[in-house]
Amino acid sequence: MVTTMRSHLLAALFCVFISMNISAADSTFHYIDSIAFNTPSSLIYDVDSVAAYLKRGCKTDMEKARAAFAWEANNIRYDDKGFNSGNLPDQSPTKVIKRRHAVCEGYSQLYKALCTAMGLEAVVVTGHAKAYGYRPGHKFEGKDPNHVWNAVRVGGQWLLLDVTWGAGHADGERGKLVSLKRYTPYFFNVDKYEFFFRHYPVEQQWTQLSEPITLHQYQEMPLVMEPFYALGFSGKEILTKYLDKTLPAELPMSFPTTHDVRVVDFPLDGILKAGTQMNFTIISDEDIQLVISNDIKKPPVMMQKSGNRYTASLTLSRGDLHVAIGAKGGRFSDILLYKVK
Repeated sequence: MVTTMRSHLLAALFCVFISMNISAADSTFHYIDSIAFNTPSSLIYDVDSVAAYLKRGCKTDMEKARAAFAWEANNIRYDDKGFNSGNLPDQSPTKVIKRRHAVCEGYSQLYKALCTAMGLEAVVVTGHAKAYGYRPGHKFEGKDPNHVWNAVRVGGQWLLLDVTWGAGHADGERGKLVSLKRYTPYFFNVDKYEFFFRHYPVEQQWTQLSEPITLHQYQEMPLVMEPFYALGFSGKEILTKYLDKTLPAELPMSFPTTHDVRVVDFPLDGILKAGTQMNFTIISDEDIQLVISNDIKKPPVMMQKSGNRYTASLTLSRGDLHVAIGAKGGRFSDILLYKVK
């Protein structure tokens, strides 16, 4: 049976990430999300009634696709009991709307049904995901797919999305999945390179990549979480370097932040060489403070601001290199962590 959600090893980190303020790109959907979130309960009785309500508030196909995503992610809970017992009820759209809970099969089938009712073309995509229970080194070859998600056609282009993960995440408690419902707009219209690092479709066309990648390659690829991309690192660059065999053995550790920042000169290699003189640059339009801490015997280096650019230069010492951010007068929290050897 196809199931989903995410690794309990990553849940604590991801829980913080999904409570972040939504990105500038998502802010364009504030109005659509509010419509979806405020659907009258009297209209939530079947696919057609929900779709008709959502469609009335939308002007474009993109807004329809988002409205279906937002409504479902906000209204349907993950079926912890069914997942943990292995006794899953009917996952058809009609039954899911009535029960208000599902596993990934039900989420995906309902999303397709809502899109169809609003005049959109959507498909259900089956594949292997680095999700709940995943650990680095996990083997997918020879095993059944473990996840289902969607693609929807908008303006002649297929958008990738995962409404199950958009509804929240799961942790492990005494060997059982325990889900936390939390709207996560990141998983709507995800960049194809970022999406691929955690989603491998059975049908290669749904990778939307220019060249085929084997399941063996996918299982050997590093796990890259969403906060890494939020800082400005490129999923396309990481995949290209992996295929070219030039990807560093270890990437820097990333942490979620509510601030909008983009790294510029920061290295992709998570292991740096002691004694190296390095320059670091971050871009942000926010009034924040950024510091780099490397040598415990010395105070942190404050990054200097010029316009929207924050820069710092230092000679690396052995140990951990922390990049931390804080609002003026506020506490600092790490956004990146490197090892210096």
